[in-house]
Amino acid sequence: MDPKWRIATFALVSLLMLVNLVGVMGFQATAWTEFEFKGQNHSITSSSCVNLPPEFQKKVSSVNTHGRCVTLHDRKDCSGRSIVLYPGNPYHNKLSEWIFDNKAASFGPCRFKLCNNCKSKLEENH
Repeated sequence: MDPKWRIATFALVSLLMLVNLVGVMGFQATAWTEFEFKGQNHSITSSSCVNLPPEFQKKVSSVNTHGRCVTLHDRKDCSGRSIVLYPGNPYHNKLSEWIFDNKAASFGPCRFKLCNNCKSKLEENH
């Protein structure tokens, strides 16, 4: 294997392991009712799913993830449609760019798993 690919593969696997570890350790987030971390805010620290209080459900416009990975869900109990905010991805300050402004009802830790024995839909149908 080409040394460049070996380094890239190692870096990718290391990143996935780190993101998974952060998810296992839990998350910390501050939800804001306005863009750019303004308005009312609610802070969360947990290792499991947290439903937002009624006054924040469907009213979150920006999220400070405090350098952690956080999953936002549009329904209570970490169900429904979701987005993942992790360190380095954009628009934590403006959830409308994710088409998730005023949608979040619950927050949860990130849970990434590598796929073993995955089959595509095409393979399953043949």
